[in-house]
Amino acid sequence: MLPHFVWQDFEDVLADLPPRTDIRVPVELTAEQREKHDELLVPISQLLALSRSGKLAPGSSRRLLALLAEQRMLCNGIAHHAFATVWPRIRDLPPTDEVRASLHSPKLSVLRALVERVVVDQGRKALVFSQFRSMLQLAEWAVRDVLATARKRAVFFTGAEGKAERERALEAIRDDDTCAVLFASDAGGVGLNLQDTITACIELELPWSPQVREQRIGRIHRLGQQAPIDVYDLVSEEGLEGRIAGLLERKSALFSAVLDDTRDEVELSSAESLFSAIGRLVDPVPLAAAESNDDAAASDAGDVGDVGARGAGPRPAAEEPRLAGITVTHLADGGVRVEAAPGAARALLAALEKLEGRGKRAARRG
Repeated sequence: MLPHFVWQDFEDVLADLPPRTDIRVPVELTAEQREKHDELLVPISQLLALSRSGKLAPGSSRRLLALLAEQRMLCNGIAHHAFATVWPRIRDLPPTDEVRASLHSPKLSVLRALVERVVVDQGRKALVFSQFRSMLQLAEWAVRDVLATARKRAVFFTGAEGKAERERALEAIRDDDTCAVLFASDAGGVGLNLQDTITACIELELPWSPQVREQRIGRIHRLGQQAPIDVYDLVSEEGLEGRIAGLLERKSALFSAVLDDTRDEVELSSAESLFSAIGRLVDPVPLAAAESNDDAAASDAGDVGDVGARGAGPRPAAEEPRLAGITVTHLADGGVRVEAAPGAARALLAALEKLEGRGKRAARRG
């Protein structure tokens, strides 16, 4: 028999929790980060255009998820995106300003500043979350000297650690005053109860789902916690993360129909729901760019051809397909003014050049 649930009791539980402050920390992308991030907009939009036309090739869903995962990694930094080649080079180096600058991963410097303030200056313990263990490795490397100078250390609690190692990590973070930071992933974080020892949570990137985010924070903000809680979200506003943050602010999961909310992983059982959800997040690129016969996209999506032109038909000017980062203003004299962010400008110029080339070929044929 199910226990009797009384809403008033639930409200009383919430009232017993200490205050919680959510702090969104904007992180700028480097020019190199932005370029690599925006290069992926065209193949993503190609696949979305094909999904609307019903001409998706096998494997397109996985290809699209892989592209989005790349964008999330690039929001963390080029060092994370290229972890396999970067990590062997830097893991034994001190995280000097020069080395960190070469990684094009501004979040690592922001994290250092947070650890200095929260852990060193305020004497608190922190829970640092990422979906990716590789990002946690970079994060631990970036703050290792900060902690060592303060005679502190960090431990890991992820799916990569065995049961005995995870138990030692929990014992250390709870009982050892010198252990001040716990690096955790969603895979390893299930079942963590740290309300008696940790008062700050730092998210290196946002999950797809508000439920997963609340589960993370709930490791420290639950009954038994006596101190106020601070939650720091590191958000690369110019990239995909800025849009994810907007969805989470509205308490909306991007992949509500195809998301495993306990692991922040997208299931592939419903390709239609998947493409529909991603369409809410990524604006389609201009028609000419979507018609590109780029070899990498063609290998997964097939020949794009003039799919965009054969889609839902012509649209009013106000609803014309656009690339994220491009603003079109209609002027009183009938003209338009186009403003584009650096990464979007490159894609737009490529599209215009392709259109110009088509026009010249058509003129020669005429």
